Amino acid sequence: MRRAFRKRYRRALRALRMECPTLLPVRVVLCPFPGPVRLCGWTSLVGENQGFRLVVRERVVERGAKTARRLNDSEVIEVLIHEWAHCMTWSSGQSEMQDHPPAWGVAYAECYRAVIED
Repeated sequence: MRRAFRKRYRRALRALRMECPTLLPVRVVLCPFPGPVRLCGWTSLVGENQGFRLVVRERVVERGAKTARRLNDSEVIEVLIHEWAHCMTWSSGQSEMQDHPPAWGVAYAECYRAVIED
């Protein structure tokens, strides 16, 4: 990870932690390797009330491509914002987690504002 990007990434993560609280703790993993799925990132609930695991991939294999492409700095930050909004709207008490309900959209806007206006 380049020094300038590392600084921007840490600033974004700090803004999200301070301005966009979640009910459970969030562990963020920045993964440099592409996976077998085309997802740029995902969030999962860890245990009953242990928290969230938020994964952001730096590389992705797009549909029809044979090799992975590195996400640019803005795309990585965008994925972080998107996934953080999931952490804000999901709770351990839910029997089923919807991907993008209306509350997610509101949370996404809040996260975007916190990072972009920082």
